[in-house]
Amino acid sequence: MRAFTKLVMLVLLGVISPVAGAHTFGAEGAGFVAGMVHPLIGLDHLLALIGAGLWAGWLSGRAQYLLPSGFLAGLFGGALLAWGGVYMPFVEPMIVVSVLVVGVLAASAARPSAMLGTALLFVFALFHGHAHGTELPQTAQPLLYMLGLLIGSALVQLAALRVAVALRSKRLAMLGGGWLLGS
Repeated sequence: MRAFTKLVMLVLLGVISPVAGAHTFGAEGAGFVAGMVHPLIGLDHLLALIGAGLWAGWLSGRAQYLLPSGFLAGLFGGALLAWGGVYMPFVEPMIVVSVLVVGVLAASAARPSAMLGTALLFVFALFHGHAHGTELPQTAQPLLYMLGLLIGSALVQLAALRVAVALRSKRLAMLGGGWLLGS
């Protein structure tokens, strides 16, 4: 029970941490640490990660690692596209759509194939990654920032996944997805 309590506290900390968003990181802080904490202070990113983790936790088997991995791969791929100067239209609207769709999928406890779910999260994460790659200050350390962002994102997804697995109920998936939609 002690480990479960720690997981719940970690997720709750992630939920209330957007209050810390008033503290911005300038170019001097755009390295590993800034990337690592971004998932906790970027509300759109946090919601997408929690939704992906909850949804993956509701599923079973290889979907539990494929879906979060697909999100991380898309995040990195989108940043690489931005750094390479590749234009992606509708980035901000697609980020909003991604949070809504992932919320609906978690709320409905949708059970697609692992590959379909992974592909969907990969595509959505491309937009998140492109936004991060585009908005990175020129004086930043992009690879260190991205490494931190990927690790921080993986930890948020893992925490949400573990909570979903620990509670393993349709009600949790529905409540979590409903919370995402309400945000």
